[in-house]
Amino acid sequence: MLGTSIGNYTVTAKIGEGGQGTVYLAEHPMLGRRAAVKVLLPQLSNQRDVVARFFNEARAATAIHHPSIVEIFDFGYLPDASAYIVMEFLAGETLAARCRRLGRLEPVRALALVRQIAGALAAAHDCSIVHRDLKPDNVFIVPDPEVPGGERIKILDFGIAKLAPEAGEASHTQTGTVLGTPTYIAPEQCRATGRVDGRADLYALGGVFYELVTGRPPFIVDGAGEMIAHHLYFEPQPPRTHMPGLPEPVDRLILWLLRKDPAARPQSARALIDAIDRIDLSGLGAGPGQPAPGQAPRAAHSSTTLPAHSTTLSSAAGASLRAPPSRARRRWLTAGVAITTVAAGIAVYLAASAGPSANSAASSAAKVEEPRPVYVQLTLESDPSGAVVLVDGKQVGTTPLTERVVAGSPGRVYTIRRNGYEDVTAALDTARDGSRRVSLHKLPPPVQTPSPASLGDKGINPFDH
Repeated sequence: MLGTSIGNYTVTAKIGEGGQGTVYLAEHPMLGRRAAVKVLLPQLSNQRDVVARFFNEARAATAIHHPSIVEIFDFGYLPDASAYIVMEFLAGETLAARCRRLGRLEPVRALALVRQIAGALAAAHDCSIVHRDLKPDNVFIVPDPEVPGGERIKILDFGIAKLAPEAGEASHTQTGTVLGTPTYIAPEQCRATGRVDGRADLYALGGVFYELVTGRPPFIVDGAGEMIAHHLYFEPQPPRTHMPGLPEPVDRLILWLLRKDPAARPQSARALIDAIDRIDLSGLGAGPGQPAPGQAPRAAHSSTTLPAHSTTLSSAAGASLRAPPSRARRRWLTAGVAITTVAAGIAVYLAASAGPSANSAASSAAKVEEPRPVYVQLTLESDPSGAVVLVDGKQVGTTPLTERVVAGSPGRVYTIRRNGYEDVTAALDTARDGSRRVSLHKLPPPVQTPSPASLGDKGINPFDH
């Protein structure tokens, strides 16, 4: 494969390989521009659905045109019919690798990265593209001295992204198909209804944000089925449960993103950006080892030993290639010269939305504005009626029962009890209005036991032992 021409690029090295295929380093012989080439295994290239998802990544990323979306240069088939994609080569690390290396990030640094991710999602959603598999493994961090904080994120792997169908074309995703990573998947994706929009990406971003500041995802359970059940019916513990020192506005922002009902979350990525910009960051200092958004990364993070991982082939994400020292030294020299400019720029950026704080103490303590709670109506009936209804062992009424509860709160599990009848358990989802009618079954009549024989005049001598 080395020396092979793929499009306008020549393969120079193998970066890594995994269960789906191989990633190569390639270079444009005239421009000297490096690229990463993903090549599917021949047996997978014969599967239309796999190739469709593979090329869907190229279509989606190319349609967005945003500096925080990985750039696609070319895609097609090799002479042996193997599908390939040529994309920009990224020298850095995934967000997952950083979390493993540092355990967690300080709130200021996490907010800066989440804001960048939200900006890239906003551009994708403007193109009617929903990523649907946002996770730390699909977020890459590369050095960029022109960005506040000295680092730029790149969103990868649009392989299962939902694109707006063209005229005469069927929707890319069919109802009943669950796609995405269970750890971060939105409740509406778990239901596989096909009605998924950009707010599903915001839920996933909430899960990523949770993990950045606590060092763990919102739910830790065994098995994909149990994980999906938790996304549907269980509320995550507030991040401050695991990190008591986490600022309260950050805690509330994360929980806002993780609302079960899409209507109760931020309604767009830009609304999330606006909420982040209105958080008062004056008391959120960066801790040891973590640069604040207005600082360039520490030298330890910018050494020439920083791995250049493969871009989007998840099974090869652990492969690395050292960047050429001369190029790395030039990059970080530029970063060092730009430190002062970057620091000044981010100071303006962080303060831009705060307004004239000197005019009011309240303006320096701006809070995230959350939408008013959305309620749903749940109705429970029984036949016969008049049964007692219990939730968690406490009586909440009798049938017929009507409740008004917050949309997206934990599912209601009712116990219906009536004298002479068997208990019945019924559950109602809180994602939307719902009703349930149950039939109660009578308990069997008690077994009649014969009375014991009496003593005295029935031929039994009580004194006869």
